Amino acid sequence: MSKKTAHHFHGEHTHTLDSSLDLVAIGILFLVNILHPAVDGFSFYEIFVRQGVWAVLFFALGILIHEFVRQSVLVTVFKNMGIRWYWVVSTAMLGIFVGIVTGVFSNNFLQNYEWAIDLATLFAYSFIASEFYFSGHLVNKSSQIQVFALGTLVGVIVSLW
Repeated sequence: MSKKTAHHFHGEHTHTLDSSLDLVAIGILFLVNILHPAVDGFSFYEIFVRQGVWAVLFFALGILIHEFVRQSVLVTVFKNMGIRWYWVVSTAMLGIFVGIVTGVFSNNFLQNYEWAIDLATLFAYSFIASEFYFSGHLVNKSSQIQVFALGTLVGVIVSLW
């Protein structure tokens, strides 16, 4: 999917707000950057209630490591669009807060629609891969491609596990 998207843009178009269609990509990335952490926040609350302090501490550490890597990539993407890092990080924090509040009020919306959030996340990450790795907008050093491939492999393994 990422290669087809890159081919569609022929490597000539960058999403730097030079087209009104760029707002769609930016909007999806911001939406996913709220919804994905919201699922994490909801899970955090549920683990806290059902499993206790130690389990939630390990889960929180996992979220922090995961979000650090994810936010680093998104900050790079948004930086190329002229959007500052604090907008990216603050939307993720908002998402985590929304997820925790959703858990407190026993609303299962995030749990019921996690599949849709996962699809939106997949779309957004395919966009990132196509825009910055397959379209050649970043210097395609072999180390960057290896890190990208390793991250994708780990993500697939963890998702299937």
